[in-house]
Amino acid sequence: FDGGLVNTYGEGGYADAAIQLPEWIYGYRIVLRNAIFEGLKIRTEKKARAAFQDMLGDEEGNEVRYDQWCDYLERKEVDSNTNMGMLFGGVDEVSGEDVPSRKSSSNADKNAVAPFAAIIDSEDGNLLSNASLSGNSTSGSNEASLERQDGSVPSDKPLEKKETSSCHHDETFSEDISALAKEPEPECNNDVGVPQTKTRASTEESESHSQSSSSAEFNLQTSELKTANEFELLRMQIQETTKERDTFKNEMIKLNEDVSAIKNQHRGQIIELEGRLEEEDTSHKCEKSKLLAIIQSERSAATVETEQQQKRFNEKLESSEQRHQKEVAQLEMDLKERESLYREKKLSAEKALEKAERNAAVELERLQIQLKTSTGECDATSAEINRLKEQASVNTQEHQVQVADLKERLHEMEKAHEAELAKLAEALQVERNSTVQEVEQQLQEKNNLHKKEVGILEEALQSSERNASIEIEAVHAQLGAKVHENETAAETIKRCQE
Repeated sequence: FDGGLVNTYGEGGYADAAIQLPEWIYGYRIVLRNAIFEGLKIRTEKKARAAFQDMLGDEEGNEVRYDQWCDYLERKEVDSNTNMGMLFGGVDEVSGEDVPSRKSSSNADKNAVAPFAAIIDSEDGNLLSNASLSGNSTSGSNEASLERQDGSVPSDKPLEKKETSSCHHDETFSEDISALAKEPEPECNNDVGVPQTKTRASTEESESHSQSSSSAEFNLQTSELKTANEFELLRMQIQETTKERDTFKNEMIKLNEDVSAIKNQHRGQIIELEGRLEEEDTSHKCEKSKLLAIIQSERSAATVETEQQQKRFNEKLESSEQRHQKEVAQLEMDLKERESLYREKKLSAEKALEKAERNAAVELERLQIQLKTSTGECDATSAEINRLKEQASVNTQEHQVQVADLKERLHEMEKAHEAELAKLAEALQVERNSTVQEVEQQLQEKNNLHKKEVGILEEALQSSERNASIEIEAVHAQLGAKVHENETAAETIKRCQE
C-alpha cells in the first residue's frame, strides 16, 4: 500500500480519489475493533471480514488489506450510526435502500482498491470525496471529515476514553490527505515530452474541475500525479512521521498518568478484597474443624472394621499357602521322578550308541585285516575298500553329532524345568501378598497352567522318547546296512582272489 487509485461508483455521492497512505498507519495499532464493529452495525469480525473479502475479491494480500482497513477505522473513531452499506454493499440501514457492492469488475480495479480513501458520513451514508478532504485547510481537515450534515460532531460513548489520541491521528491523516491533494500535478510538454509541475493555484483549479469531470479523466490525472510526485510524497511522509512521534510521546505520558490512577484504584479494591478473604477464611476454618471431627469418628469405626476383615483375610491366606505348599511339593516330586526317567533313558541311549560304535569299529578292523591280508592285484577291490573306510568315518561322525544333539536337548529341558520352578516360587510370593479372592483366582489359574504345562511336558517326553527310539533304530539300520555292505565286500574280495 505505497499508494493507489480508489475507484468508486454508484449512487449517493461516490467519488474517485488518489490516496498515499501516511507512515503512521504502519507504526502502531490501537485495538478498538469491538467498538468499531458496534458502530458499523457489523456485530462480528467474521462478517466484516467476509464483506471486505467480497468487496476486494479473492486475490492474495486481501487479509492484510482488511487488517489495515481496521487500523484506519480505529484512528478515525467511526460514529455508532455509520452505515457500512456504501462500502460493503447490502441494505442502507438509515434509508432502507439497496446499496451496490464495491467489488471491482477487473483485475486492475481490484489491485487499486484502497478502502482508506473514504471517510463515512454518518447521517446519509455517503462517502466524502477527495475534494471535501483537500478543500479545507490543514488545521480544519479533521473537523470537516468528522462533522455531520447538521454541523454536530459525532459522539460515540464507547470511544470516549480514546478521544485524545485518536483525534490527533485524525488531524495527521487529514493533513496527509490535504497535502497529497495540493501537490502539483504533472503535465506533459507537447514539444519536449517532460512532465512539469503546476503552481498552487493551478492545483486548486484542477481539484474544482475534477469534481465535475468524468471518471476516466481523473484516473489519468491521478496516475500522472503518482509518477511525477513520488519523491515529494516520500519527503512529506518523513516529516509527518517525525511530528507523529512527538505527539505519540505526549500521548504516552497521558496514558501513563491514566494507568497510575487506575493502579491506585485497583490497590484500594485489592485491600477491600483481602479483608473479605480473611473473614471468609475464618469461617472456612470453623467449618473445617467440624468436618475433621466428623471424619475422625468415621475413620475410627472404619479402622475396626478393616482390622476384622484383615484377620479373616490372613486366615484364608494361611490356609491357601499350606495348600499351595503341598501342591508345590507334589509337583517337585513329579519333576524329580521325570528327571530320573530322563537320565535313565539318556544313559540307555548313550550305551546303545557306544555299543553300536564299538561293533562298527570291530567290524571295520576285521575288514581292514581281511583287506590287508588279501592281495592288491585288483584295483577295483582296493578302491572299494577306500570307499568303505570313508563311509565308516562319516557314519561315526554322524553318530557323534546325533549324540551331541541329544545331550543339548536334555540340557535345554533341564534349564526349562529350573525356570519353571523359579516362576512357581515367584508366583507363590505374589500370591502371599494378594487378597483371598485374588489368591483363589490365581491358584485356580496356576493349577490350570500347571496341568497344561504337565501335559505339554508329557507330550514332549513322549515325543523325545519316540524320536530317540526312531534315531536308535535308524542307527541300527545304518549299522546293519554297513555290516551287509562289508559282508558283500568280503565276498567280492574272495571271488576276486579265486
